[in-house]
Amino acid sequence: MPKRDGKKDVGAVMHETRISATVATRHLLLALMLAPLLCFPSLRAEATPAKSPVTARDQSGRVVTLPAFPDTIATIPMPLAPLLLTLQLDDPKLVAMHPESRTAIEAGALRWLFPESRTLPTDIVGRGFMPNVEALLTLGPELVVQWGGRGDDLLDPLERAGLRTAAVLYRGREDDITGWLELLGTLTGSTTRAQELLELRQAVRHTVETAVASISAPPPRVLYLFRATGGLQAGGQDSYMHYAIELAGGINVAASMGSTRPVSVEQVLVWNPDIILLNSFEAGLTPARIYQDPLLSLTPAARLRAVHTMPIGGYRWDPPSHESPLAWLWLTQRFWNKQVPIDYRSEARTAAEIIYGDRLSEKALRILMGPFGGREAPR
Repeated sequence: MPKRDGKKDVGAVMHETRISATVATRHLLLALMLAPLLCFPSLRAEATPAKSPVTARDQSGRVVTLPAFPDTIATIPMPLAPLLLTLQLDDPKLVAMHPESRTAIEAGALRWLFPESRTLPTDIVGRGFMPNVEALLTLGPELVVQWGGRGDDLLDPLERAGLRTAAVLYRGREDDITGWLELLGTLTGSTTRAQELLELRQAVRHTVETAVASISAPPPRVLYLFRATGGLQAGGQDSYMHYAIELAGGINVAASMGSTRPVSVEQVLVWNPDIILLNSFEAGLTPARIYQDPLLSLTPAARLRAVHTMPIGGYRWDPPSHESPLAWLWLTQRFWNKQVPIDYRSEARTAAEIIYGDRLSEKALRILMGPFGGREAPR
């Protein structure tokens, strides 16, 4: 009981003091826990879904502002659908894609890794990547990803329709796709995952560069045919395959062309390539196209049985994609095989495990490892 003079009992004072100290301690601990989030907005963004606007500058220089991380995303550029699926492994927000994106998904391991993607609509785009605005408005995605740098006709209809759009660029450079990852990582709240994929690319690139630098043999002369059935088209210096060929230690014989252009059989004979790479886009295209041609069969590539079709793992390995590290390893194996100190299958398996995480099944892994085979690469 309190004393008559109004002073508190000593025990009561000590009890209240302990309570005050406990409350103060809790406040201090809470402040310490919140400090990293207050200092590093990127951590705060990934900890909880954004309830405030998300802003990023896309690759065409436009500022993209979303009211929150999007729950529905439509992608028009072909490599962006598989990339987005991989970026958002646990909860993909993809709701529509280019028809060729789904064709590649059906042809490779992604059909097993993301079976739900096989039923997504593909009517959002027409010829030449022209957006089908009516279909997109019906679908109502919170974000549309479209090509930039290819004329206003691809972006203006989307903006006039009120569809929030992020533009990505393709210039045949590695920083194109690193920019895709950074942009989508920011807009979707997946910056940590994007950084994981970026670090994988850096690590595999370093492995390949280091191994190739140790070789004293002359580099192979390589030709990539972007088209080979209804006429020949070769990938020049502005194609992504130029970057990949040089990274793996080859010389792109078509580098002087600049962009991807039609070429004659006679020009191929002048180039006299040691290795010919066939695109993965043309259905049914095999090395027999070169081996059975009366003139192309005269090239060293044909004589040495060094004509290879670019694989489809989870996605096509000739354009830039989230699986480019696998493509780099495969190209290095095709060019050099045992001349470089790389355990191709081990490196590729590690990369696949990082790319697909817990989604990676044994069936999908067999598809991804298939191109590396067990036999030596012809040269």
